Amino acid sequence: MQTQQTHTQQEFQRLSTESAPQLRRIAYRLSNSAEDAEDLVQESLFKAWRGFASFQRESAFSTWVTRILMNTWKDSKKKKHTNVYQLDASMLEQHYARHSFSDVHDAVNRFLDELPEQQRAVFVLRCLEDLSVKETATMLDIAQGTVKVQYFRALKRMRELLGAEHKEWKGGAR
Repeated sequence: MQTQQTHTQQEFQRLSTESAPQLRRIAYRLSNSAEDAEDLVQESLFKAWRGFASFQRESAFSTWVTRILMNTWKDSKKKKHTNVYQLDASMLEQHYARHSFSDVHDAVNRFLDELPEQQRAVFVLRCLEDLSVKETATMLDIAQGTVKVQYFRALKRMRELLGAEHKEWKGGAR
């Protein structure tokens, strides 16, 4: 019995160590704080450990634990009633090279502040983590069609907002 428990602990340790970098990236992008991100990861891994016996081995551990992370983030957001999402503006920095990083960063954050929770989650997984539609759907426990629609709506909203921001930048001296 002790050997089986040790094997289970070792397996969990190995899998969680392999998944930790991706979990930290996602958590940081959701929380915009290294400290909050670490808390989200630790709480998610604790929940994963408690439920590890029920883990279905036919799915990837990283998918399963990322779903736990997303649910933990949603729960913490409900408790805090704060916006805990951030996008690294470096994605757009090259496109808006004439403008300061701060301008682009602020515009992207305004965009993210306006997105509903599910669109934010889909956007971060599809765009920032470069996951497939299928992987995103599995992690968020939603249909693949829903992922496509939510991603399309997020991109459409981003174009609208950044288009307006671009007009503001053209009009002002920076």
